[in-house]
Formats: sequence, C-alpha cells, structure tokens
Amino acid sequence: AWAPGHTAPRHLTSADSRNAWGGAITTQRSVTISVGSLTSLGGRAISADLSATAAPSLSITGATISGTGKEGILVRGLNASTVDIATTSVDHPGAVGIKLDASTLGIDHLTLTGNTVTNTPGAFPAIYLNNLNQAFASISGNKGAGNGLNALVFHGTASDRLTWLTARNCGSVTPFCLLLDRAL
Repeated sequence: AWAPGHTAPRHLTSADSRNAWGGAITTQRSVTISVGSLTSLGGRAISADLSATAAPSLSITGATISGTGKEGILVRGLNASTVDIATTSVDHPGAVGIKLDASTLGIDHLTLTGNTVTNTPGAFPAIYLNNLNQAFASISGNKGAGNGLNALVFHGTASDRLTWLTARNCGSVTPFCLLLDRAL
C-alpha cells in the first residue's frame, strides 16, 4: 500500500493484495490499474484523492475486489478529471462498492462500464456518483445483486436522456436502477 503524500507508480498491472489490516492502494496522483485481486482488506481496496493533481486521470480495468472494511473503490477530488472504471468486480465491501466524489465542480469525463457490485451492507448503494455533470451514455452495463440498494445513486446533472429501471433487490445479478439523492 502507498501512504498519502508518497508517490505511487503511474501503472499497476496485476496488483494483488490480500489479508491486509489497512487498504491496498492509496494514491494522490493519476494512476492506471490493470487487473489484480484485492481481497480481505481492513480498509479500502483502492483509495485516491486527486484534488491536488493537475488534469487528473484514473483508470481501473479488470480488478477483482472482495471483502473490504470500507468502500471497495473511493475516489475524491475528481474535478475536471477523466475517470475510466471498466469490467471490475466488487464483492462484500464494508460500505459503497464504488464511490466517486467530485466535490463541487463535477465529474466531467466518466466512463463506467461493465462493472459488477455485489453484497453491499445495509442501506449502502452499489455505486454512488457525487456531482456527476455529463451524459450517461458512457455509463452502462453495470450490474449487481444482494446490495443494500441495488442501484447506481447519483447527485448532479445528466445531459442526456436516462432509462429508468425499477429498483429491486433480488438474488440474481441484474442491471442497476438509477436513484437520485436530491430533486431534479
């Protein structure tokens, strides 16, 4: 794991971590994570605060996350950033499966495709997007089951049409419904 303030590598391939007291990957700079297994962690599998990074970017592809004490993936400081999370699975996180937080300015360039989140606790959603300000066309194919809220919850502005799915929580993996955390 990398501690805040330390320099993490820009590219991680096959990053594996298991049975750690804390989190696995913590960074404050742009990073690409390709494939890897992050399991049985006391903290977050991937935690990034990109608020001090000029033109930040984050890419996570093909990661398998299971059994975390907190969020599976938590990314803060995504103002004017590029984020791509694809074909990643999160199972049994201690809170939200994937949480992206852009503070006040908004997430501008997000691609969130083909991810699976299962078994979030209590009232936690599978995915939470805070201050999303973009088209939803690049957010598709995300699914899950057994979550506190089997949904993608967002706060922000969608600049295109949304297809609403009825919220449900069933045993089989299904596409996420969309929920707003505030009024339109």
